[in-house]
Amino acid sequence: MKKIVFLASILFITVTTYGQDRVFSVEELVFHGLTMDHLDSIYKNGLPVSDPNHQVFSQNYFDNLVEKARIDLLQKMGDYFKKNGFKWEKPVKCWNRIYFNTTGSIDYFVYHFKDKIPDNKENEFKRLLNSFIKNNKVSVNAPQKYSLCGIVSWTD
Repeated sequence: MKKIVFLASILFITVTTYGQDRVFSVEELVFHGLTMDHLDSIYKNGLPVSDPNHQVFSQNYFDNLVEKARIDLLQKMGDYFKKNGFKWEKPVKCWNRIYFNTTGSIDYFVYHFKDKIPDNKENEFKRLLNSFIKNNKVSVNAPQKYSLCGIVSWTD
């Protein structure tokens, strides 16, 4: 019986991690049984100033590697959108918090558009982003899971 419970748990974790979307609006998290408070309890804030006594990254490492890797990842996302025919039609500001595992892969991408965009455009954004994060990550390894947030201005 213990083996069945164990195997069922492994299957659930595998399906949850790899079989479902990992891109959510802030509002959608609740429908998937998640909250930002819960995620923030698992993923440490990757900004060095967030907790100077228990940093994930030193300020120098963050400035010279982590922030550049995050910007590179966001630029690759933008290129991926263009390559797949996605058009914003006007600049769109979007707050995001990206939750990374220790190897730099994206576990969750949480976003909030400053202004409402059409549902079909938001759905396509999510579809493409879910596809993108399956095969892309930041080039930063870390001693623990971490998150980074910021505002992106998406344009064509």
